[in-house]
Amino acid sequence: MSAGELIPVWPDARGSAKGQAVVPLFASVAVAIKHDAALCYLMAFVDCIRLGQARERQVAVAQLEQVFGLTMNV
Repeated sequence: MSAGELIPVWPDARGSAKGQAVVPLFASVAVAIKHDAALCYLMAFVDCIRLGQARERQVAVAQLEQVFGLTMNV
């Protein structure tokens, strides 16, 4: 990310970060991640696969494979 680029954020009226809005897979993500830190990381990995460049997708897939003990073909 270069200087001046906005970070990707899930829209949340009570959020503390400012950035480029990313439509979450589920409308309730912004609320749910406040109660479950692991879910926050998992949803972030999913969004890296959805929106990231090749390197970010590879890292996210590797992290999810490690968490779930799976091999995914993405």
